[in-house]
Amino acid sequence: MERGIGIFGAGGLGRRLALELAAAGTPVLLGSRNVEAARGLCAAHPGLTYADPARLAAGATLLLCVSDRALAEVARAFAQHGRDAGEGVVLHTSGFEGLDVLAPLAAQGWQVGRFHPLITAPPPGPPGARDAGDDSGPRPAPWITLAGAPAAVERGRSLVRALGARELVLRGDDAGTRARYHAAATLAAGGVTALFDALLALARDTVPEGSEDDLCSALVGLAQGALHELAQRGPAAALTGPQARGDAHVVAAHLAAVHELDPGLAPLYTALSRRMLDLACARGSLGAHEEQLVRRTLEN
Repeated sequence: MERGIGIFGAGGLGRRLALELAAAGTPVLLGSRNVEAARGLCAAHPGLTYADPARLAAGATLLLCVSDRALAEVARAFAQHGRDAGEGVVLHTSGFEGLDVLAPLAAQGWQVGRFHPLITAPPPGPPGARDAGDDSGPRPAPWITLAGAPAAVERGRSLVRALGARELVLRGDDAGTRARYHAAATLAAGGVTALFDALLALARDTVPEGSEDDLCSALVGLAQGALHELAQRGPAAALTGPQARGDAHVVAAHLAAVHELDPGLAPLYTALSRRMLDLACARGSLGAHEEQLVRRTLEN
C-alpha cells in the first residue's frame, strides 16, 4: 500500500492542499478528472507526482477535493476499483456533505471521514497568474474540522499537524449542524468577498480614475484592522461606525447615497446596519433615544 497521501482534484482546494503538504515534506500523489491540469501542476512542482485513479485507490490515504455536486459520482468511481482497502482511509473535503456520500467506499472496507479546511481556495487563474497555493507569504494557521471513523479522524489529525493547522471541534455531525456551520463559513469567505464587491461599487467613483486599486487596498486594510479587533475582543466590543455611535443623520445620508447610486444595495446596507445596531445595544453603548432614532431611520 503506497504511503504519503493521494489527492484527487486539481482545482483551487486540491491545488493548495497538494502544494502545502508537499512543502511540509509529505509525499503527494495528485490526480484529477482534468488530467491536463493535474499533470501540468505536477510538472511545475517537483514535490508532486501525477497518479491515475487506480494508483490513488491503492494508497493508504485518499483525499477527495471535488465539488459537493461531484462527490457522490467520484466516490462511486473509486469504488469500482474493487479492492479491500485494509488500512485505507478516504476523506472528503466538503463542509456540507455527511459521510453517507462515501458509502460505496465504506462498503469495501475504507475508513471514511470528512476533512474540511477553513481556507480560501479560489479556482486557479490563467497561465502565469499567481494562485493561492503558490503564495509563499505568511498565513494565519488554518482551522480544520474532522468527522468519521476513528482511524479516519486520526489520519485527518496527522494532516492537520503536517499543515501546521488547528482542529475546530463541532458539537455534532447531523445535517442541521453541518448546514449552519457551512453557511457561516460560506459567509465568512464568499460573503465577505461579495460584500467587498458591493462596497467597491459604492465607492469606486469617489476616487480619481486609475486609483481603484488604491481604494481597494485602503478598504482591505480597514477590514483587516476590523478583523484583528474582532479576533482580539469579539464582535460587540470591536464594533465601530455611526450605527454604533447612534449618529442617525449619518445613517440617513448613507441610505440616500446608496439609493441614488444603486437601490438594489440598500437592503444590504439596511440589514447590516440593523445587525450593527443590535451589537451596539448588546454592549450597552447606546441610549434608548439614539437607538430609536437609528431604527426609525432604517425603517424609512
